[in-house]
Amino acid sequence: MKISVQAGADVTFSAALSVRQIWDVISGTSDAHAADEDLVKAVLDEATARLDPRQLRILDLGGGAGNPGIGLAASGHDVTIVDNDASLLEAARTRAQTGALRAVETDWREFLRDAGGKGAQFDAILCLGNALAYQDSWPDRELPDRPTVDCLRDTVAACKRVLAPGGFVLIEVALEPDRRTRWQYVRQLHTAQPSGRPRSSVWIVDCDPRSGRRAVDTIILEESRGALADIDGRIEFVGHLVTSDTMSKLAQASEMHAEQLRTWPRSFLEAFVLTPRANVK
Repeated sequence: MKISVQAGADVTFSAALSVRQIWDVISGTSDAHAADEDLVKAVLDEATARLDPRQLRILDLGGGAGNPGIGLAASGHDVTIVDNDASLLEAARTRAQTGALRAVETDWREFLRDAGGKGAQFDAILCLGNALAYQDSWPDRELPDRPTVDCLRDTVAACKRVLAPGGFVLIEVALEPDRRTRWQYVRQLHTAQPSGRPRSSVWIVDCDPRSGRRAVDTIILEESRGALADIDGRIEFVGHLVTSDTMSKLAQASEMHAEQLRTWPRSFLEAFVLTPRANVK
């Protein structure tokens, strides 16, 4: 089977990569790759604008291979990464160069419940890379047959319960339009690799508001001599369909204030900051 992803480039499907390899390609963060400095700066800029300068207690939900957690820990902050994929956490531990990074393998809902029971508090809680949308499906589970807001609001409420005074939740989402009918589109992203050979990921996106489902068939390509070569692998990401209305309802259900950031370093994702209503002046 072949699919044309750009003029003059026919791409042949090949064996699927592991989850860790796919994530390395998409995030641009392999074992030998530095942290995404722009993303680290964006998180710290948001934190310093809201909190007193000090060592921050940062919780990164779905933090995977450590981007931006490793860079935040290297900046002197106390960072906990929670993910249910062992191979990604192994990559984070391998890449970390500071003892201020803690990697925990578990479902973040269990972690939040335990942290709340122990009275733990965090100044900033991150849920980046559209991780919230994959809460119920990553890596290979079926989405529940319930509305998206019903599936996600408990997580947002649990985050609120472990926020320190003045703290905030930063959620990065693949924000889709508020539509009633199903639609599809194709997007291609380029990623610089440590080897110096550029790679691309082609997303075939299928959004179905009736089921609340967003499926992304991700095809990984490697460029050679200015042209796209045979693909390195592929994987399908299936998650909740998140829209502006979804974010508004999530904030309302958990008595949080949601603010969409005007600027963000990753153009294919949108960032929202949620704060308890009592914190909003």
